[in-house]
Amino acid sequence: MILYHKVRYRTMRDISDKALVVQCFDGSTAILPRSKIQHHSFEDALLVPAWLCQDRGIQHAAQKIWM
Repeated sequence: MILYHKVRYRTMRDISDKALVVQCFDGSTAILPRSKIQHHSFEDALLVPAWLCQDRGIQHAAQKIWM
């Protein structure tokens, strides 16, 4: 099981077939690999592994989701 955090984004755009750029509401921006993230279908949010959130320094919810 992997620990995920919910990341709500202001903008998201593709930069290649393997990566995308996400800008959060606090202004933080990160390039994320598509292979590591899950799209949360009900909101403009992504589920990003906790280690990747800390590594890229992007704004995320404190709620932890195990998948």
